[in-house]
Amino acid sequence: FSGCNLNYAGEVFEGAELTATFGAVKCDLRNAIIEKDCAIQVSAIFGGVDIFVPGNVDVKVNSVSVFGGISNKTAVHSNVPTIYISGTCLFGGVDIK
Repeated sequence: FSGCNLNYAGEVFEGAELTATFGAVKCDLRNAIIEKDCAIQVSAIFGGVDIFVPGNVDVKVNSVSVFGGISNKTAVHSNVPTIYISGTCLFGGVDIK
């Protein structure tokens, strides 16, 4: 029933595991250093996760959702690092912006 804000500004990002259970997680990667492909495992169970990505990466999503889902609002890019997001949503959601 609470929240968590993660900010990777100026840090080399190589991946993460994000879980929101009856709460919220905000993960800000907009100023992170992403030099190669990486992965994020996300779970939203009666909660929500917001992931903010920089404009110089591609995002690929794979999810299992029951009464929830993952929304990828990013643009498609070529020849840039890819963030692979795999997740489970159970009465919860993930927004990728």
